[in-house]
Amino acid sequence: MPDVILIGSGSDVSLCVAARELLATENIKARVVSMPSWELFDAQESTYQQSVLLPAVTARVTVEEASPIGWERYAGPCGLSLECAASACRRR
Repeated sequence: MPDVILIGSGSDVSLCVAARELLATENIKARVVSMPSWELFDAQESTYQQSVLLPAVTARVTVEEASPIGWERYAGPCGLSLECAASACRRR
């Protein structure tokens, strides 16, 4: 079971992978989820959705270059959404 779920799409997934590698050096288990389409994910059965975004793992971080708007539904109430540009990430 991961300690945190890192969620991104497109090139942002590489940021999630890099974060997972850094977290691993601190013995923090992270799952990286590539979510290229909200619509396709939302169309899946809830059992599949829950197998990807484990309900027991409330530590979630979404990473999006363009805008974090809408990602909060996947971050959940205890998660956080980051808006990332080439130089930095901002918490939203």
